[in-house]
Amino acid sequence: CHAVHGVSIGLAPAGAWLAVTGTAPLPAWLLVGAIATWIGGFDVIYATQDIEIDRQQGLNSLPARFGISRALIITRCSHVVTTVCLAVVGVVMTLGAAYWVTVAVVAALLAWENSMVRATDLSRVNAAFFTVNGIVGMVYLAGVGAGRRDRGAAASRVRHRLRPAPRGAGEPIRCKPRAAAGRCRSEERR
Repeated sequence: CHAVHGVSIGLAPAGAWLAVTGTAPLPAWLLVGAIATWIGGFDVIYATQDIEIDRQQGLNSLPARFGISRALIITRCSHVVTTVCLAVVGVVMTLGAAYWVTVAVVAALLAWENSMVRATDLSRVNAAFFTVNGIVGMVYLAGVGAGRRDRGAAASRVRHRLRPAPRGAGEPIRCKPRAAAGRCRSEERR
């Protein structure tokens, strides 16, 4: 049930990417993996509080099935996969230094979250679940924005150093009107 929860929410980036661009490239699927394992992992942490009820009602949560200690190990592994997926997104998209700082901060926050909850002490589950995950989400959002801006600035500097600006640079590309989302093919340019 934790994996289904994670995957159902994790599919959002691929859906959004597909809706906006018409494609779902590798970075979109890496984000699906990152979000699915992040959410699935923190859902396991939250489920540690309900182990007795889950067992009584026959629910197959990881804590009820494998015990709290093993479930928390699975959570840690999930969060390692989350961090790896986020790092690969940065490589594939050639994101800037701000993005890499963000991934490091997210990794540290996930490590902190996992250190807060132990099989013998569940008193900080709510802090780990609600507080830390809220911070992780906001940090990643800010870091992606900063990383994209950093990437754009670096790419612009490299482009200008490598080749002169083409004739008519700065002029908008004008296309013959067509129904396909305002895009034009090179043969349609005026």
